[in-house]
Amino acid sequence: MILGGLLFAALFAAGPSPDAHRAEIESWRARRMASLKKDDGWLTLVGLFWLEQGENRFGGGKKGNRIVFPEGSAPASAGSLDLAGETVTIHAKPEANLTAG
Repeated sequence: MILGGLLFAALFAAGPSPDAHRAEIESWRARRMASLKKDDGWLTLVGLFWLEQGENRFGGGKKGNRIVFPEGSAPASAGSLDLAGETVTIHAKPEANLTAG
């Protein structure tokens, strides 16, 4: 029994100090948060909408749009995303002022 206790004590003593462990966890959290906040990270995702086959209208208005943008961010009706099989075609109205890049 003494040998087992000594082995346990040796293994426990060989682990990281509480301060080192805390620093490791805080470092991981900082890296994770930076990853989430980058331009293509999950925290920049405003909405996730699954497209249905055919026309999927979008805009700032709740009426008539399958995809509703935040209020004031787009005209009431800005256009549509048309899904045909695995191909999506965007049809933007001129007043939507959409840009790419």
